[in-house]
Amino acid sequence: MFILTFTLGLFSVSASAQRSVLLYTSVPSSLLKPLKKSFAKANPNLALRVFRARASTVNRRLTDEWSAGRPLADVIWAGDTSQFIAYKKAGRLVPYSPPGAASIPTDLKDSGGAFHAIRIMHLIITYKPRPGFRSPKNWDDLTSLSTRRNAPLRLAMPSPEKSGASLAGIFAWQQTPALGWRFVSRLLASSPLLTDSFGEAAKALDEKIAAATILADFIAYPLKKRDPAIHITWPAEGAVTITGPAGILKKENTNLGVGPLRGARRLMDFLTSRQAQQIIRRGGLYAARGDIAPPEGRPALGQLKRLAPDWGALLANEKKILSRIRAMVSMAKKKKEHLESENSKKK
Repeated sequence: MFILTFTLGLFSVSASAQRSVLLYTSVPSSLLKPLKKSFAKANPNLALRVFRARASTVNRRLTDEWSAGRPLADVIWAGDTSQFIAYKKAGRLVPYSPPGAASIPTDLKDSGGAFHAIRIMHLIITYKPRPGFRSPKNWDDLTSLSTRRNAPLRLAMPSPEKSGASLAGIFAWQQTPALGWRFVSRLLASSPLLTDSFGEAAKALDEKIAAATILADFIAYPLKKRDPAIHITWPAEGAVTITGPAGILKKENTNLGVGPLRGARRLMDFLTSRQAQQIIRRGGLYAARGDIAPPEGRPALGQLKRLAPDWGALLANEKKILSRIRAMVSMAKKKKEHLESENSKKK
């Protein structure tokens, strides 16, 4: 992790702050390092300072700084579309459309320029065929993986209480007319294996604990490369597209042509440039620009069918959604225990 070692007072008046741009991000170090190196080469007179942590940690830090009236970060690249919509509504972002934004699809950026997708991942289906297995072609097929009565094949997916991406997936499904809460209810009623992470879900597939998984594409494709027996489905209803946006944070008494926000504008120019987007693509993720080729073996961004939920409603309804999910999981667990008890008595 890149750690910042300054105090609030010193940083706000330091000369170095005038020659640097401060980024708050949740981007993995493996991707951040080549980006930082490339930025330094293209901007020799502007130092890129970074605070990197989990998106939730970054958000808490920003909230604390705003509460204290001393926001420090110039650019934020952490979280998903729902979080940036909330930032915009709170008046925390400065509208700015960098030159590279013209190549980013309309649904992956704010129409007013408050934020733009920088990196993209999609939730898709990964599975290993076995006897009695019905290959899924769409999301709805996950509720009936087995062709054999009373011989269910298990699905693995990250728990929505531990994975923001998994929660985003459930939100997108329940907002899609062809799926809705009916699909979510049937999916959870099948007692899927709820893991702590995508990595654990992938492990369950590899170890044949699960017959199918819901994975992010940047995990699914390397998995398939290692094991040709693995199959991948881009669901017919549309993939769940999760963006990693970036935006310029608003500060008092500044404008885009003066001081720190000039550096923020240069950083946004860089993040949406072909140079940076190619680095993201080489890192195994989709670049946000439509003119950048997809990672090897994956369909082009412009050819993908994507679910289109109202991401702005996710944060506002998160507690209600999680409460409903918990009730469904609990009901499925009780039903499973009851059936196991009845079957045991029959034996």
